[in-house]
Amino acid sequence: MVTEVADGRSFESRLPDSAQCTTVLLLLNCIATEAWEDALKKSTSQLWILMLSLLPSAVHAEVCDKEVPSWNFSTGPVSQLEYLVTAITNPVGISITTVLVLAFVLRKRWISVVGGLLTLLATFGMIGVLSEPIYLASIREGCRAQPHWMLFALTSVFLAFVALAVRDWKMSRSTHETDSTH
Repeated sequence: MVTEVADGRSFESRLPDSAQCTTVLLLLNCIATEAWEDALKKSTSQLWILMLSLLPSAVHAEVCDKEVPSWNFSTGPVSQLEYLVTAITNPVGISITTVLVLAFVLRKRWISVVGGLLTLLATFGMIGVLSEPIYLASIREGCRAQPHWMLFALTSVFLAFVALAVRDWKMSRSTHETDSTH
């Protein structure tokens, strides 16, 4: 069977007449039938397309369009620092930061406990999301980064809340001891 390409060139194909083939299938057929040299001579542009399509590259697929619509493909993959900044500036990150500042300034143990629980909830939520296939696909496509720095930051903030709660507990204990001695 003689097949004509869009630019007017033609080459012989060993595929049956009823088969509708793409460039990749046609080249794979040539390889399988040991007509590699013919394919190389007659369709070098198609061979280049095949070889270039096998190179690793960033992919802009449907997951990023739906999951992170604000991500722009031309800026490249999201770095861990960009992902951390995005996480800190979202409503959950702002609320955790606000509660941390309030716990530090007001020195109330209950604020530290609430902040610690909120941070722990956010951490477990992040760990739970890591196993979802859509989230993993968005990491592979580049619109999300691996959340290592974010998990580190959440753990550090949780430990800060625990330290503030312990500090407030010790301060309240020492205050009660001095009140009971007088």
